[in-house]
Amino acid sequence: MNVWGLLGIAVPAALVLWYVSSRVVARGRRGEEPSPMPASRAGHLTNPIRQLVQPPGLVLDAAGIEPGMTVLELGPGPGYFTLPAARRVGPTGRVIAADIQPEMIEMLRKAAAKAGVSNLETHVADACSLPVGDSSVDVAFMVTVLGEIPNGKRALAELRRVLKPDGLITVFESALDPHHLQASDVTAWGEASGFELVESRGNWLSYHMKLRAK
Repeated sequence: MNVWGLLGIAVPAALVLWYVSSRVVARGRRGEEPSPMPASRAGHLTNPIRQLVQPPGLVLDAAGIEPGMTVLELGPGPGYFTLPAARRVGPTGRVIAADIQPEMIEMLRKAAAKAGVSNLETHVADACSLPVGDSSVDVAFMVTVLGEIPNGKRALAELRRVLKPDGLITVFESALDPHHLQASDVTAWGEASGFELVESRGNWLSYHMKLRAK
């Protein structure tokens, strides 16, 4: 069998494996009150198979992240998207990462140091009380995080505070997540928090919504 034949078997098999493991993790958390994925399960977030399902480059493209920007990621975990974002904004840009779990932030700091990433600012912080200045962020994004926050609407209002006028936030959701939110909920919460919907793309399995600060 040639290499393309092997890839034709290996890639679907890897996707099935990642999907099954995602369902196992989700089933273990289904029915819980909104809460972040425990740091003990961080390995699932950095599984190489995830590259096939959620390539960081595509997520950053969808979020509109460009060189020189100040970017905020809420709930970065161990940094699967964070470090690529820091590389993309480059030396003239900055990425701010805020997570409520000290263990996740420590993993992220170690990963950044190992990768030589120096334009990253990290905070152990509640999503509803961010140590970030008013109107100081160009773009914010969060991947399967909003539903894990006990008061998601208030968190969006806090993001509205730190975003510059016309700043953008992109919310990524997946049906694999136990705290998956319906697109209608994200839209309603966003409008109540001072945002307007500018883009909605995806399907039943995953989608992203881009909101602009009014």
